[in-house]
Amino acid sequence: MFQVWEVTRSSIRQFTVSPSTFGLSTHPLSSVTGGTPAENSQLLISLLSGQLSTEDPVENFVVLNAAALLLVSGVVKDEREGVSAARKSIREGGALRSLEEFRRVSQKAVLEMELEQ
Repeated sequence: MFQVWEVTRSSIRQFTVSPSTFGLSTHPLSSVTGGTPAENSQLLISLLSGQLSTEDPVENFVVLNAAALLLVSGVVKDEREGVSAARKSIREGGALRSLEEFRRVSQKAVLEMELEQ
């Protein structure tokens, strides 16, 4: 469970949400601790390639966070729609394509910075 503060022009509302608010299972935080950089990289690729079960703690943690971002940005209307949208992005390859584009842009920026020096 975590605390949320919703701030509007006229009010501040505090409330608690949990994975169940998003229709997800609850897992101990220890179930999503990282490993070595190589292990974490492989786990991320497995996740974004749709190879993790929808009951996997890492999948749930990432999907919950993505769903929350989609909700607060106004892309979806509620938590469960956010979960569906996040999982659809994973399933259809959009999440993996975004990572690949981030890598490409990052590598290009590093190369350009090195050339400027």
